[in-house]
Amino acid sequence: MIEIDAASNRGIEEIRELRDRIRLAPTEGRYKVYIIDEAHMLTTEAANALLKTLEEPPAHAILVLVTTEPHRLPATILSRCQRFDFRRVSQKEIVARLKLIAAGEGFAIDDKALALIAGSADGSVRDAESILDQLTAFAGGCQANAVPQLPNFLDAAVAGGAG
Repeated sequence: MIEIDAASNRGIEEIRELRDRIRLAPTEGRYKVYIIDEAHMLTTEAANALLKTLEEPPAHAILVLVTTEPHRLPATILSRCQRFDFRRVSQKEIVARLKLIAAGEGFAIDDKALALIAGSADGSVRDAESILDQLTAFAGGCQANAVPQLPNFLDAAVAGGAG
């Protein structure tokens, strides 16, 4: 997997370099995955240079264009891509996922604690799982009697610390 930050590498020279590299077969695995992050930041010239590669990528190459502003991508690029719009996951779905994890790992967790974790994750399953992991590692799990301390722990976890 190769990630390219289009906000920093937005010019035609960077895309020409990508076109040259993409032709080379992977040394490991069947595919090379190129992720172009902030794709909307590509210059018009760079986007035009990318068109041929998008139309006829090598069989071993997968191109993923990531953007928070798809309306800023040229229509010529959009017409050559499959589009997947992601959304935040509901609190209910996150709680269900956390319950499944807790059951699989063999520990009990209070429903109120699950709701607090899911709310703190702001729609991100990855963040919710990370908070759950931190709770079980540093706080020894989360039972009903630990819930009053949970908001302080969550504030620390979301800020990047734990406990």
